Amino acid sequence: MNKCNFKNVSATIDRYISEAKRKNQVEFLYSLFNFFILSSPNFDFDNGRVCKWLNGSAAVSPKIIKFYKAKKENAEHLAYDICNYIFPCLYDKEKMLQELYNLVVCDETISDKKRLTLIRNYNQGEFFVADVLIFSLERKFEKEIPQRKEVKRNE
Repeated sequence: MNKCNFKNVSATIDRYISEAKRKNQVEFLYSLFNFFILSSPNFDFDNGRVCKWLNGSAAVSPKIIKFYKAKKENAEHLAYDICNYIFPCLYDKEKMLQELYNLVVCDETISDKKRLTLIRNYNQGEFFVADVLIFSLERKFEKEIPQRKEVKRNE
């Protein structure tokens, strides 16, 4: 079961970015959090830190989380950035939205009430993605432990 955390949400979005419009990890987060960057001139994305955020080995900066939780307008700007900088890069937006929906619905750690709140904007794609992203950011961070591959021994 995949949890609705930042690693899985961002990976789902990234999976649907066309090769022709693919960005590196830092550019991806600049596009995603464009309004935050414009509002925080002293904040910079460090490539190593970004990599840890995206692979689930470190929590996203509390500054980003607080920014999007602070005002409803900031969340609306996130939706705007998703619509203008992320959606045009996707080769199958509807499939990506469906996969995010499934991530929310199948996560047994989300209460029914919260699940309904998250999916209410499904038909308004950018607002749905923004809601899911903010939810994934504000969840208690749990470092993901990479799964070991089993090695078969010749007996």
